[in-house]
Amino acid sequence: MSAGLWVLTILIGTFAVLNWIAAAADLRKVFAFTKIAVIALLIIWFGLLGGIEKRTIWFMLALLFSLAGDVLLLLSSHWFLYGLAAFLLALMAYIIGYNQTIPPLLPSVFGILLMAIPVFIIYRILRREVQSKPHLRKMAIPIIGYTIILWLMVLSTSMSLFKSEWQLQAALPAALGGVLFFCSDAMLAYDRFVKPFKRAHILVMMTYHLAHFALIWGVVQHFGLIS
Repeated sequence: MSAGLWVLTILIGTFAVLNWIAAAADLRKVFAFTKIAVIALLIIWFGLLGGIEKRTIWFMLALLFSLAGDVLLLLSSHWFLYGLAAFLLALMAYIIGYNQTIPPLLPSVFGILLMAIPVFIIYRILRREVQSKPHLRKMAIPIIGYTIILWLMVLSTSMSLFKSEWQLQAALPAALGGVLFFCSDAMLAYDRFVKPFKRAHILVMMTYHLAHFALIWGVVQHFGLIS
């Protein structure tokens, strides 16, 4: 990498750590600034490596929609559904990007069958919570829809492990990134809609940032954008 890319890499890592510290210490202004800075710098880093090429543009769009979602979720609760929509578009962009080649049939079918398990669990949890918290009723359908798309993204990234054109050093971070993204959103939803838990804020942000790093690193490795 060039010196400029190394500087950007260090800045991304530094702002990510500062964001986690701010999340743990409840430093809201520092948290807001660093949250936006991490993804914004990652967009620049990826763009300099070739993120706006035809073969990588979907991954760039995923980052851009994620940045929009970050900004919207920093606003008042009235913007929550708009933030959810932005992240839904980010997930769909990742799905398209990771399915530019057709995944093998058998692992795909098995993965789709497995998808029913987390969706059913989340449906049962939401159904129980809606009964005790009527204000969540309008959120049930959007959350279920988001969960399905989220799991399709996890499936899409995991299928990289079974594609012959994906080498292991690219497929492993891609699959890990999908799982981390799911963990981040699952913890966020549980903390927000079910029961707040200790260290939720920092755990959500750590898994969120590591998910994006892994997803994009897998793409960079797959397309040979870095030497």
